[in-house]
Amino acid sequence: LVLFGKGIAGTGLPYLFRTGDGGHSWRRVPMPRWLPDSTIAAGDGAIVAVSSTPSQRSADSPAWRIGVSRDGGRRWARLGVPGVLPARRGLIVGLLDLTVAHGRVFVLVTRTVYRTGASSAAVYSGRLSGKALRPVAGLSISGGAAYGNISTQGGVVQADLGANFASQRYWYSKHGAGFTAAPLPCAAGLQALTARAAAGQPVALCAGSPSDAAAGQNDKRIRVAPGPGRPFHSSGPVFVSANEQLFTAATTRVMALATTFTLAV
Repeated sequence: LVLFGKGIAGTGLPYLFRTGDGGHSWRRVPMPRWLPDSTIAAGDGAIVAVSSTPSQRSADSPAWRIGVSRDGGRRWARLGVPGVLPARRGLIVGLLDLTVAHGRVFVLVTRTVYRTGASSAAVYSGRLSGKALRPVAGLSISGGAAYGNISTQGGVVQADLGANFASQRYWYSKHGAGFTAAPLPCAAGLQALTARAAAGQPVALCAGSPSDAAAGQNDKRIRVAPGPGRPFHSSGPVFVSANEQLFTAATTRVMALATTFTLAV
């Protein structure tokens, strides 16, 4: 089990704690200086960190780095994304979600042309022991605003990609090597955050477009499928919360949602 946090008020390096005895004792793991402000995923005995440094030019992408440790954080190796990183001038790249399963790391990559706004989202993957991530065949979408989500639990990897809050595609994989298209967890106009409950039933949080309920807030609903590849059905009432969130499910009835409300004036 790994716990991760960022430096207080943006100062100092992020910190990582690891336990091997169910939380009775914890050991702090130092993060390398080339991985500041990281997002962390852990699994299959590895820790993966994705880090970005903002650009000084609004038309240029942040500088992204991916690090993998397979010895509890003692040593870190770099993972490249050929053809994506480093980003060419005028192309904004985002590494917005990641997960680890079946000895591989999966990363959601978005690319937006600064001048036109044309956007795409795709899933990239590579072995934890490798040196680079490559696009997963067929797992991509394009539009004026592309986004997505990738998750894994119980060995099943789920990928949901959308564009313009109008088109949506969803796939799953039981072994991480080949993906199968399946019925959408949410209606095409909604954004999905997927999780997998302990009972083996995929769970999705379906969210409306930003500010469809109020400034910085949108409608949300929970949908559940009886198994991978099966149709999703609604579970529970519609509710309203802030747009940005993290979502996870322990069972089809016990879930956690973290939101951040930001209003610019």
